[in-house]
Amino acid sequence: MEEYIALLRCSRFQVNKAYSRAAYVPAFWKKIDEHYGDE
Repeated sequence: MEEYIALLRCSRFQVNKAYSRAAYVPAFWKKIDEHYGDE
């Protein structure tokens, strides 16, 4: 049972990491776009 909980926790961490990266990238490109768009 404990292995299952550890696996669940680990997979949830992986999903969170992937999700935050996916959410971060467009915002990052938008920031670069705005920065170079002003010049």
